[in-house]
Amino acid sequence: MKNRLPERLKQIRGPSSQRDFAASLGVKQTTYSRWELGQTEPPFESLMQICSQTGVSSDWLLGLSDERSGGGVRVTGDGNAVASASPGARLSAAAPTGDMERLLTIIESQQKVIARLAGVGKGEG
Repeated sequence: MKNRLPERLKQIRGPSSQRDFAASLGVKQTTYSRWELGQTEPPFESLMQICSQTGVSSDWLLGLSDERSGGGVRVTGDGNAVASASPGARLSAAAPTGDMERLLTIIESQQKVIARLAGVGKGEG
């Protein structure tokens, strides 16, 4: 499956400059540029913020769906991510592939970093 994230980031940025769009996400322009070039991928939290800020579904952003809005990740006022699905949507039990597999890998690595950071100052490291 083709990585559609870079092209879709360009689409949602529209006429805004990379610098302005990156600033609205709280990242450096060079970091955002690497995402659009496909050199690196945004962390899970940034993906959630992009979806919330632009109103696109996470499935569309990752190239898993051609439906630009609807189901996906929504960020609540307290910063928690919640899944939002269109009425009648069903969860798939299929094994993750392509972009979804990469996203799960990113999430797992972020969780490991968080766990390590939680131990800092508690004699762990």
